[in-house]
Amino acid sequence: MEKNIKVPVKNEDLTDLKIGDVITLTGNIITARDQAHKRILEQGAPLDIEGAAIFHAGPIISEDENGYKMVAVGPTTSMRMNPYQSDVIDMGPKIVIGKGGMDDTVRKALVKNNNFLKDSYIQHKIYKNITETINRAKIGKIWVH
Repeated sequence: MEKNIKVPVKNEDLTDLKIGDVITLTGNIITARDQAHKRILEQGAPLDIEGAAIFHAGPIISEDENGYKMVAVGPTTSMRMNPYQSDVIDMGPKIVIGKGGMDDTVRKALVKNNNFLKDSYIQHKIYKNITETINRAKIGKIWVH
């Protein structure tokens, strides 16, 4: 099944998803590596993350007189977020996009927060095609924290 999901995501947007479904996200996607997850827990999120889609990525951002612009973005290894991810999920994000495995605490947080179908864990793998798609996507405003 193909489904377009608008961010911020609502619980009902995820109820019919099954492994193998193709989803398109429309809206703001937050990129966050391990230190950003740690900072969210220590200082609070710099923006509203309720219903957010968090992409474990290391963007390359440049700044000029017009503000910030995305140069490129690539996935980073999700297992580095294991110490923080379940607590961040408890703060409201609904979709986690990453590369590689995560531990059982993350699976339990996803299930507890109704982020995915009960008793199922959709592990997202980011390959070259999704990174290229994000790099070609229309980027609105970029906030750097």
